[in-house]
Amino acid sequence: MINLYTRQQRSVLQITILLILAFFLCFGLVAYFPAIIGSGIIYVIFVSGFNKMVHGKGYNRYMVTTLILIISFLIVILPFLVLSIMLADKVAYYTRHIDEFMPIIKKIEELTGLELSNGQLIRTLTEKGGDFFSQLFPSVFTGTVNLVASIGIMYFILFYMFINQETFLESLYKYLPFQDPTIDLLGAELRNVINTNVIGQSIISLIQGASMGLGFVIFHLEDALFWGVVSFFLSFIPVLGTPLVWVPAGVILLMQGETGKGLGILLFGAVLVVNIDNVLRFALAKKLGDIHPLLTIVGIVLGVPVFGIVGIFIGPLIIVYFMLLVQVFLKEYGSGTARRQEVEPISADLENLPEENPAEKTS
Repeated sequence: MINLYTRQQRSVLQITILLILAFFLCFGLVAYFPAIIGSGIIYVIFVSGFNKMVHGKGYNRYMVTTLILIISFLIVILPFLVLSIMLADKVAYYTRHIDEFMPIIKKIEELTGLELSNGQLIRTLTEKGGDFFSQLFPSVFTGTVNLVASIGIMYFILFYMFINQETFLESLYKYLPFQDPTIDLLGAELRNVINTNVIGQSIISLIQGASMGLGFVIFHLEDALFWGVVSFFLSFIPVLGTPLVWVPAGVILLMQGETGKGLGILLFGAVLVVNIDNVLRFALAKKLGDIHPLLTIVGIVLGVPVFGIVGIFIGPLIIVYFMLLVQVFLKEYGSGTARRQEVEPISADLENLPEENPAEKTS
């Protein structure tokens, strides 16, 4: 049949149609993008164990995949989900009962001379706080349907990533516009970021959050569990972290005349809680890898407003990938000195990372 278009025109039209369809696909899936990223994060965490059991010991692929899905839900998703819901419920409670903070606000006014008890100001701050946490935990605030859908999509993708592992890995090398060494380096950086920001930092945050909650119990402060949960999430922020909890708590207690409790919680936070981070971070860096705190802070600042709480992990990865791909571009398409320079890892010395199971690359 006669075609009205030349070969070049057809190629342009086909690319245009593909871009339009890709736009609609991305637009429709944007709400579930954190779930898609989450499936990749969980895959990286468990792929080494999967390879050892399936490729090393010959266990049934479906059985191992099912076991991984169950374990990942129980030790990763469920605890994180419970903590998120607990925090979201408490934030919602305080936004409805802002009057409980009025005595503290009045005391701050007396000491500073600032007018903070203005009704409009308090309502504005309450709305801003609610908006911030709704962005931080979007699925929790927008309802059960979205939450279940996000988890379902994440595990649906994760299931096929393991079951069709060979096809999945071959597709990465086939369709990504990079040479094989670059893809290997991107994979190594991905493992390092996940080892550091997901596994390592989660361990540190869990211990710091529990310690902060224990401190509130020791000094007979209210809502120990709630502030322990808050400390868990804030611990992901380097340098600032838990001081955002125990410093204001100590200052408020001192302002209220509770000198013993105020000094006690300040010393508890400065001596114990902060040093937990210092000691554990140094120990875990040798086993799991490390990332410069500046990369983590910038990544969190950029990632959390866009991706919610998952941005804690995605943000630093985007920063690392951006810096790495700039090196790759200059190496492949630059001129002079830029082309002669080797592409170096961004986040850490990858030679010190746990070795990758050979099956991960061959399978």
